[in-house]
Amino acid sequence: MEPATTIEQCLIGSALAGGEAQTDTTWSTTPDMIANTRYAVLWGIIRDHWAMGRIPTPSSVLAEIHKPATGEDILDCVHASVNPSDADHYARLVQEASAKRDVHDVLTRAEQLLWGDSTAAEVASWAQSHIGSATPDGDTTSMPSLVDQWYTSKKATGVHTPWASVNDIVGMHRDGGLHVIGARPAVGKTLYGLYLTACAARNGRHVLYVSMEMPARELLPRLLSQATGAALKYTTKEEPADPDLAGTLNRAAAQLAALPIHISDKAGMSVEQAAALARTLHHKKKLGAIVIDHMQLLAPSRGVPGSSLREMVTYQSRALKELALELDVPVFALSQLSRASEMRDDLAPKLADLRESGSIEQDADTVTLLSLPARNGALDRTRLQEPARRDRGHRAHPPACHGRPRRTHPTRALTGSQTGEPPSPGTRVQGGSR
Repeated sequence: MEPATTIEQCLIGSALAGGEAQTDTTWSTTPDMIANTRYAVLWGIIRDHWAMGRIPTPSSVLAEIHKPATGEDILDCVHASVNPSDADHYARLVQEASAKRDVHDVLTRAEQLLWGDSTAAEVASWAQSHIGSATPDGDTTSMPSLVDQWYTSKKATGVHTPWASVNDIVGMHRDGGLHVIGARPAVGKTLYGLYLTACAARNGRHVLYVSMEMPARELLPRLLSQATGAALKYTTKEEPADPDLAGTLNRAAAQLAALPIHISDKAGMSVEQAAALARTLHHKKKLGAIVIDHMQLLAPSRGVPGSSLREMVTYQSRALKELALELDVPVFALSQLSRASEMRDDLAPKLADLRESGSIEQDADTVTLLSLPARNGALDRTRLQEPARRDRGHRAHPPACHGRPRRTHPTRALTGSQTGEPPSPGTRVQGGSR
C-alpha cells in the first residue's frame, strides 16, 4: 500500500480536479482521518466548499488556507492526482489507514491495561467494543443508503413470544432493543425467559442464555416441561415417568438438542464478561438474541464511577442497551421487583417497583411486569398476570397511567389446547403504552 501521506495527497488532488469527486465516501471522510495535519487543514476547507455547494479549486482553497498548511502543499496534491473519479478510491484507502491507526491505539492501550488491575475478560470486552467503533463506515449512514435499505428490507426483524395474545400487546421484541422482564421472586421470570429463548431458537436464531441464578442442568427440565406439558417432577426425574410420557420426553429432548441455544451458568459474571462472551459467540455463530438472568446478579464492574447500587445498575443497563445496538439483537434482561407491590391491595406491580428503576426504565425499549393476581385476598398461583408496557414503537393500546391501563386487552387463558401454542399456566394478559 502507498504511504499514508501519498494517499492523502492523491485524495486532495482528485477532489480539486472536479465536482465528480464528491461522493458519499469522500464526504464521510472527515479531517480527523487525515494523518498529516497540513493535509487535514486542506481537506477541511474542501469539505466546507462542498457543504456550501461550491466546487473546490486550487485557487479557492488557497484563498482560505491557514497554518500549518501552505500553498506548496496544494501544489504537491495537484501533482499527485488529476482524476476526480479516483477520489472515491483514495477516500476508502484513507479511511482504512485511519481505522488501522485507531486499532493500533486500542491494542496499545489494551496492553497497558493488562498490566494493571483489570481482568483479561474486562480488557477483551473494552478492546472489542473500541475496535468495533473503529470500522471506516461505522460512524454515519447517508439518507440514500437508508432509503435503499427501506426499499430492500422485507419486514421488521425481532423475536415474538410464543403467545399470540401477548404479541398483540407487546408486538415484536425488535432487534437492537433492550427488553426488561420484571417480577418478584418465584413468580416466573426464568420460565418466561426460557420461553423466549426456545421461541427464538425454533426460528433459527442462536441464543445466548446467561444464567446466574441456577446451573444449566436445572434449565433443561424446565425446557422439557414447557415443550411437553409434563410436570416438573417427571422432567427432573424425581418420579419415574410412565412409558408413554417417557417416549414423549425423549422426543422433546432430541428436538431441544438440535436448538441453537448456548447457556453460560458461570456465577458472578460482570456485564463486561457477559458482553465479551456475546461478542465472541456473535462472531462465530451470529447471535439472534441474548437473555440475562438476572440483572441484579451481575457482578460489580471495576472502574465504574461511584459505588452505590443505583450507579452500578445505571452503568449495567446502559451497557446492555449498547450491546443490543452493537450486535443488532434483542437483549432480554430479567430483573427483580421490590416489595412495594406486595403492599398494595391488588398486588399489581408498577414500573417504579423495578429495583433502581430510573436507569432501567430509561434504557429499556419494552418493560414486561409479571405478577400473580390476587383472589379473595390471596395470591392465585394458577394464573400469571402480565402488564406489558411499550416504551418505544407504535402504540397498540391507549396509554396506561401509573400501571393501570385505561383499557385492557380481553382476558385470555393461554393453554396449549385452546391456542395451539406452547402449554403454559393460565395467563391473564393486561397491556398498555406509556
